[in-house]
Amino acid sequence: MPEIVFIMDFDGVINYSGTTGYYQEKNDFGALMQERLRAGDICYEVFYSNEMLRKLKAFQRAVRAKWLWLTTWQNHTEVLDQALCLRSNETLVNDGSDAGKLACLLDFVRTHPDVAFVWIDDTAAPLFDEARFTLGNPHLVIAPDGKIGLNRNNLKTLKAFLETLRGRAIPVEL
Repeated sequence: MPEIVFIMDFDGVINYSGTTGYYQEKNDFGALMQERLRAGDICYEVFYSNEMLRKLKAFQRAVRAKWLWLTTWQNHTEVLDQALCLRSNETLVNDGSDAGKLACLLDFVRTHPDVAFVWIDDTAAPLFDEARFTLGNPHLVIAPDGKIGLNRNNLKTLKAFLETLRGRAIPVEL
């Protein structure tokens, strides 16, 4: 059974970037959380679904996956961990561009050939070319709509992948 790693972006995945009206119209999770996060000298307003985040963390716990950040917040992931009540395992350092994030992901996967990975990124994941990925790692790549972040269908896809990988049901209700 391979080790599983969640490789996560923040903006457009957990922190949605659309208007509140668009989010409420398109997303199928409950009420939004709103927080102010201080990263260095700047204070950011972030919005996310606590229900979605609880389910995502439940999947992580159920399969004992590691949580790695691959995000433009790379210098402030401790702020994300604290605000979201997470304990991430590592931050993958990259140049902040989508191509840089993809290169960073591929470098990580090359050096961890026995790892199954789930990569979730709204803007960089679409650059992942399944046809050209020749490494044998079991994997799932999800590119959510950045205006609403992860939705229930994304989590259904994640659940199916994890259940196939583990060969058993994952006790997380959607």
